[in-house]
Amino acid sequence: MSVEIAVIGAQRPFVQEALESEFKVHNVWDAPDKAAALAPVAERIRGVATHAMVGLPTATIEALPN
Repeated sequence: MSVEIAVIGAQRPFVQEALESEFKVHNVWDAPDKAAALAPVAERIRGVATHAMVGLPTATIEALPN
């Protein structure tokens, strides 16, 4: 079973491709409420990819229990 990650900040295409080759990726970077968008899969998420302009907001961290 693949490790599942959340992409909360848009990535360059080559980075996105690399992530998708290694992980099951949940893209929520364009969701207005990222924490809510992650709710259905939050228990399975083991990592997050973001970028400096987005960071990792507290609400998103708190929505990901693992």
